[in-house]
Amino acid sequence: MKDIPLDLLRSLVTFADSPNIVVAAERLNISQPLLSKHLRLLEESSDRPLFAFEGRRKVLTDEGRELYTLVKRRLAELEADVADLAMRQARPESVTLRLSGRPEFLEYLAGELTFPGHIVFQPMPGRDVLRALIARESDLGITQHEMDSLQFLRKPLFKDIHHIVVPSSWKVKSKDTADLLRELLTKPNLSYGGSDRVQVLLEHYGIEGKPRVIRSIPHWPTIGSLISRGLGWAVMPSFYFAGGRSFAIHAKILSELTFYLYYQRERAKLDWFQQTVAEMQNVFCKH
Repeated sequence: MKDIPLDLLRSLVTFADSPNIVVAAERLNISQPLLSKHLRLLEESSDRPLFAFEGRRKVLTDEGRELYTLVKRRLAELEADVADLAMRQARPESVTLRLSGRPEFLEYLAGELTFPGHIVFQPMPGRDVLRALIARESDLGITQHEMDSLQFLRKPLFKDIHHIVVPSSWKVKSKDTADLLRELLTKPNLSYGGSDRVQVLLEHYGIEGKPRVIRSIPHWPTIGSLISRGLGWAVMPSFYFAGGRSFAIHAKILSELTFYLYYQRERAKLDWFQQTVAEMQNVFCKH
C-alpha cells in the first residue's frame, strides 16, 4: 500500500470506532455512499481484504484491524503535532487548553483562572489523568500519582493530610485518636467509597469493627457539606472540608498526599503557558 490519501485512512479509523457506517458518516460529515467509496478504494489499494461481512454488517478482517491499529496511532500523533504547532503559533486568546483532574480540583480552579482562551475541564481519577497526558488527550493534568517520563514536567501544587472530621454539633468526648475512633464507630459515617481510609486507620490502631456507613459518595465537597449538616463523620483530606471539628492524623499513619501538575516539557517554551502554570500554583497556594 502506498500513496494512500489521508481522508481514506481517517475514514477507516472513524468507521472502526463507530457502531455502524451511518454513525461513522455523520461523524466525518460526509454521505454514507462517499464513506463506502472511501472504504472500497482503500481495500482496492491493498493486496489483502480489509473488510468482511457478518450477516449484513461490514467488519474489519485481521488485516483490516492491523491497519486500523497502525493508522489510528499515527493519526493521533499527527493531530497532536498539528495541535502543538497551532498552539505555539497562536495567541492565547485563540487557544483551547484541556485540563484533567478530580472534579473537586477543577471546580476549585474554574472561577479562579484568568487564562483568556478556552479551557476544557476533563473530570477523571488520578491514574486516568496520566493516561490522558500520555495519549495527548489532555494538556495539563492534576494528580497525586507520579510519572517517570522525560517527556513531561511536574510542578507541585499542594500537600494535604488526612483529618477525622465530625459535625460541630456533635459532642465527642475523646481527644485521643484511637478512643475517638472507637466512639465514632457507633455514629453514622460518610464514606468516599473504594478510596476511603477509615478501615486503614482502624487496623492501624487494632480496633475491631467497621464504620456504620450511611452514605458512600466519591465526592469530597459533598461529604464536607453533609458533615456541616450534622449527618455523619468522615476521614478526609483537609483540602475539602470547610466546616465541622477536625482532628489531624499524623502523616506516618496516613501518608501525606502531594498533588502535582503535569504537562509536556515542550510547552515550557511558551511564555503564556508558563504564566498559566504559575497562576494555577498560586491558586492552590492561597487555599
